[in-house]
Amino acid sequence: MSTPTIIKLRNRIATLQADREAVAALPLTRTEANSAILAECQALARLGNERLALGAVFAARGDPIAPVLLHGLGAGDRLDLGPVLAAICGPELLASRIAAHLSDGGIGAADRAQRLAAIDTELNQLERAEEDAVCVQEAAGKPCPRRPDARPEIVLAVSAL
Repeated sequence: MSTPTIIKLRNRIATLQADREAVAALPLTRTEANSAILAECQALARLGNERLALGAVFAARGDPIAPVLLHGLGAGDRLDLGPVLAAICGPELLASRIAAHLSDGGIGAADRAQRLAAIDTELNQLERAEEDAVCVQEAAGKPCPRRPDARPEIVLAVSAL
């Protein structure tokens, strides 16, 4: 194979790598984002309820409750009202307030996985073809450097044959 063939393969590989990053970075659908937000708010509310219960224990002993409610135990100087806010307001209300700021659009997890799998399949084929072409060039005595990001498993698989 010729150097122009390798250049063409590398250009397509670079395009697919950029496509893969773009697909992976697409936001979730509104429904999936809502579910993720609600799950996070529910986890915060559980922690907040634990802090409220611990605050009651502290109050019963006559100890200040603000450090427990506002920071939790061992949180350092960080002010974290999220858990207590979720516990007091309820995770559903907090989640709905956050979700109100979501934009429409996004890609579902199944569609994302399908698109990424298709890109990965084509990338694997192109990278194997590229490595084959590099090996042909090297066998012909023509030096052909590999891409710095060439995947070792592709290079070693071809070299082992």
